[in-house]
Amino acid sequence: MINGAPFNVLDYGAKGDGTTDDTAAIKLAITAITANGGGTLYFPATGSTYVIPKVTGAAIISYRSVFELSSNTYVEMQPGASITFNGVTSGGNLMGLFGVNWNNLPVANIGFINCTFIQTKPLPASTEQLQAIQFAFAPDAANGSLQYARVTGCNFTYCGIYMVNRLTGANTALYATRQTQNVLIDSCIAKDNASQFVTADVDTCTISNCLVSGPIGDTTESYDGVSIHSAFNINIVNNVFTQIHVGQVINVRDSIENGCGSKNINIIGNTIYSCTATAIQLATSGSPAANQGVFNVTISGNTIYDCSAGIIISRVGTDELTQISITGNIITADAQGIFCSQPIASPVQDLLISNNCIRMISSATNTAITLQAVVFGTVTGNDIVSDSVSSSYQMAYFAGNQQLAITGNNFYTAATSSTGVLKVGDTAKANTNLTFNSNVVSCGSNFSNFNSGSKVYNNLFSVNPVFNGNTLSGARISLDNGNTSFTSNTYPITGTWVQGDIVYDSAPAAGGSIGWICTTAGTSGTWKTFGAIAA
Repeated sequence: MINGAPFNVLDYGAKGDGTTDDTAAIKLAITAITANGGGTLYFPATGSTYVIPKVTGAAIISYRSVFELSSNTYVEMQPGASITFNGVTSGGNLMGLFGVNWNNLPVANIGFINCTFIQTKPLPASTEQLQAIQFAFAPDAANGSLQYARVTGCNFTYCGIYMVNRLTGANTALYATRQTQNVLIDSCIAKDNASQFVTADVDTCTISNCLVSGPIGDTTESYDGVSIHSAFNINIVNNVFTQIHVGQVINVRDSIENGCGSKNINIIGNTIYSCTATAIQLATSGSPAANQGVFNVTISGNTIYDCSAGIIISRVGTDELTQISITGNIITADAQGIFCSQPIASPVQDLLISNNCIRMISSATNTAITLQAVVFGTVTGNDIVSDSVSSSYQMAYFAGNQQLAITGNNFYTAATSSTGVLKVGDTAKANTNLTFNSNVVSCGSNFSNFNSGSKVYNNLFSVNPVFNGNTLSGARISLDNGNTSFTSNTYPITGTWVQGDIVYDSAPAAGGSIGWICTTAGTSGTWKTFGAIAA
């Protein structure tokens, strides 16, 4: 117990018998807590459940909740106690079962401890569902705010937590300050959910040590596990997500409503498995409003397996998507491991992909890693592996990037006969100032369409790579500013070469030359010896 003697709902007429409507009794207890300046709303175990029938008629008010709490109010249930409810009759916009007081005043210190909430099946239509807990502010609540909310040890079935602002007109500037601040959701279980945790328009929120599960075997009723939009300083840490089949497990985006972006997002140490939804998505909305975008995201130490896709990054329009760090994750996926592809004119900036293990286990048409339209990126120290044996499969794809360094990675797949398993450069999608060095490439590879400043060197190829349409063999295979070089016992008589390409003699001898250089571009090219060796 906290805040002194609890306010026991049984003392205010609640029955908890699984049949009686306990709405009025709970409201009486909350009124007494408000008059007291705070307290604990306590639900003892009764052997059954407290019932809140479907909310109807005049009780439906947009953005409001059935039970509205004032400052210093805590809701606690004895083990075995629960509340059962079944939504609203129609379109109660963003309604919640429990929420903050609607007097358009600041509210502080709200808590939920060991509570169990059950929205009964069959579920209402999506416009008629209630969230168990809602911290929301409507268009006319410019002075409303919530500071310090804690939700710990709670269980949610077919419901969740919704935090959102809905200011409009002259009040939209208040989004920059975020009306809901300092929220902790810890050690909760959300299962069989139609929706889970939405952290919209929030400043400083941690969701940790939670289990979030969609309905097992049902791929139609589950939505994002955690949806983050237009939020600052969000930590998603050490949670487990499973059986989420619609939308994304963790979805980070800016907002199409309020002209503000999301920034300082940490997704660390989570386990995501058995989901047909994308595990983690970072996306922008395409709205032209100022300050839109997604900034400064860390995705680290997560384990993702048995999912259709691992991490997808998608920039739309002029919204910025920048300062993304993806490090130390283990990703096993069917479709995409790490996928970052957008129009060349809308690049993602400042992307680090480091020390991940990325494995594709089935599809022959998708990639373990795809980077297209990245500016200032580093891909280093990753193990990139595919179980696929398809000769047409592209395990890794890099095209249309600028200032991208790909160093010290291990690329492996059983599809060693394909020349395009690893593809660097593509038609009309040149890489500019790309560096590909010190990688181990145990698969077929194809390098093409490089612009100025790009270099390939010091890599170990176990399968002869293709550079600008030519299959190369031997040691010292490299590319520098569009010119290839490699080692052979003679110059090539087939293929298409450009002026400045070099073949180093694999058996240099006294009185001979270092190798051959292409002096005239074209099919076979014209080759001349260079670098005389003293007799």
